[in-house]
Amino acid sequence: MFIQHYHLSSHTRILSTGGARVVDINLDIVTSTRNIPAGLTHLFTENCYQSQLSTIARHSVHCVSADYIGDFVIKVSLE
Repeated sequence: MFIQHYHLSSHTRILSTGGARVVDINLDIVTSTRNIPAGLTHLFTENCYQSQLSTIARHSVHCVSADYIGDFVIKVSLE
């Protein structure tokens, strides 16, 4: 996840509880070397980082707004 540090722990807990494996990666290294970690399928980010993610997106990694996490939890809770 590439999000502000004050959201990181809560988003990590939500994703881990749902069965996700949350990994740390360095955006600068990934974008400059095109070294995408094996098994990386989704990347949650905030809008301010979207422009830096084209390299990752070209490797079939779904780059999604971190807002989706909260929206999904609320939607599932209401159904």
